[in-house]
Amino acid sequence: MTLLVVAEAGLCNKLRVVLSYREAAHERMQGLIVLWTLGPFCDTRFDELFNALPDVTFVHDLHALSDTYPEQHAVLTNRPSLLCNAYDSHPQIKYTPTETSMYLALRPVPSIEAAIANRLQQCGNAFVAVHVRRTDHAVLYGRNVSDAEFFSFLDKHSDCAIYLATDNARTQKIYTERYAERIKALVPIPPHANNEHESDAIARKEGAKHVENFVPEKQCSDARHTAVRDAVVDLYVCAEARHFKGTFLSSFSDTILQLRRARGRFNSADEHSVRSLHSLAGAFYDDKDYSIDLAASRAWETDFVPENSTAPQSAYISMRTKKLTWQR
Repeated sequence: MTLLVVAEAGLCNKLRVVLSYREAAHERMQGLIVLWTLGPFCDTRFDELFNALPDVTFVHDLHALSDTYPEQHAVLTNRPSLLCNAYDSHPQIKYTPTETSMYLALRPVPSIEAAIANRLQQCGNAFVAVHVRRTDHAVLYGRNVSDAEFFSFLDKHSDCAIYLATDNARTQKIYTERYAERIKALVPIPPHANNEHESDAIARKEGAKHVENFVPEKQCSDARHTAVRDAVVDLYVCAEARHFKGTFLSSFSDTILQLRRARGRFNSADEHSVRSLHSLAGAFYDDKDYSIDLAASRAWETDFVPENSTAPQSAYISMRTKKLTWQR
């Protein structure tokens, strides 16, 4: 039996989807196919970033299913709204110890491992790291961690070098002017990358729930401003810092902290909390399973799909007696 899930949005949203649905599939003794969408928020394939994951097959469009699952491919091609995009961890894995340990399965490809080692060497043995998320983040979530809060953290550890991970050239300028020689291993972001517009961020917050509504990169000025390969390097360098401070509700900061926990680097001086029911206060919480069971039957036919159905929020399809049963 095999599950299909669509991993959507930016790198760290995709990673927590892949890793958590892999764990859930393993518990059910099933394989996993991941539709890893390519677009403005992540334009790089998984295998360009990480070594292969056992029991996970990555595809980048539905056509890849046509040989192995022809009936299912026909249904999903005709009704792409059946595919709802997943942004968060599988509900059975979320907020459990496995949501931390699952990150140990990731192994960056050799070229990225070499870049991580190089930046760690530049940082030296005593450095702190901050992830300062700007661009669309405040628009999406209604709050942000201020520069003053990051400055307080960095000033508290004045004996340490600084590794700055950010998506914003203006932020790089502010921090390098303030901390000068303390900033290590900086990769400059082109200034023209700062043409963000709040309307684009709001559109992403309100918009595409389904694969066919994906917004072209040229229309997304809030798309990521740094190479995805560099983002992986940032994750692992920050994970090795003496102390770390992140951005509230950032999946990137959450991933760094999960890596720090999994690798035994987390400590009481870290200033970031992975999003939880308490920190979310009920907002942005999603307890739905977005996977589709592909292999429970080969008897998929278009007329089994409800004629007037719109994409259900869960989009979890199981085949029972040749029927599509929506699991909410």
